[in-house]
Amino acid sequence: MPALTETSFEKIFRQLYEPLYYYAYDILGDSDQSKDVVSDCFASVWQRHRDMEASTIKSYLYVCVRNRAIDLAKGKGMLQASPINDTLLNIDDDTEALIQEQI
Repeated sequence: MPALTETSFEKIFRQLYEPLYYYAYDILGDSDQSKDVVSDCFASVWQRHRDMEASTIKSYLYVCVRNRAIDLAKGKGMLQASPINDTLLNIDDDTEALIQEQI
């Protein structure tokens, strides 16, 4: 597979910057932070461009943007991790009995 060249990097940048920005914005809700995340991910790709194949860059960028945006959101307290079983803990005995009757 061909390595990432400067020309292919520029093409990928033009094609993916905006969709990646909106992807980060959906997670962060902040324009400046979203731009920073996307720029950081593209910088990461360019630093390692000799070791990367052009065909894998799109997937790499989406994963990179998602992970960095989530890490940033967690660090700012924007995302709260809640156990899945919280809803089960809130079911009272009457509700549980009704569910058992339905089964």
